[in-house]
Amino acid sequence: MSTKFSGFENKECPVCGKIPHHVVVCHMYQANICMSHCYENGRCSHQEVIGGQAHCTYKETPEQARAKAMEILSKIKGLQP
Repeated sequence: MSTKFSGFENKECPVCGKIPHHVVVCHMYQANICMSHCYENGRCSHQEVIGGQAHCTYKETPEQARAKAMEILSKIKGLQP
């Protein structure tokens, strides 16, 4: 079975550390995660069902996006975050 899915190429679920077999592209974790995590304690609040298919609606706040960009820039330039 392939562990490369559309969206992300991680081979382990960041939530449980296992190899995901039934995956969901999770924008909150920026990774493919096990589908079961989206349905623990009911449905994930960032999940929207359109035409019978679930879609992740998670969006970063501008502050989160800026912090992530600064972290990437500091790694590229070899600076401390």
